Amino acid sequence: MIDRRFEILKDQVQQSNMWEVNNPRVVKIVTLTMKMIEEDALFDEEQKEQLYFIFRAVIKVWGNNEISV
Repeated sequence: MIDRRFEILKDQVQQSNMWEVNNPRVVKIVTLTMKMIEEDALFDEEQKEQLYFIFRAVIKVWGNNEISV
């Protein structure tokens, strides 16, 4: 499941047509942050899943140039 989450996050970043989002640094930041969360014993599986979906939502918003934030 962990590897699948990383791949989905990478794909979502790469789907953006904005260079500020779709670049190797952002992919690395997102995947390493998610990896730290996955490996931390303080988070249970439900919390990890919630954080994963928060990352997906943030990437979707930041990666959409039609949304003004």
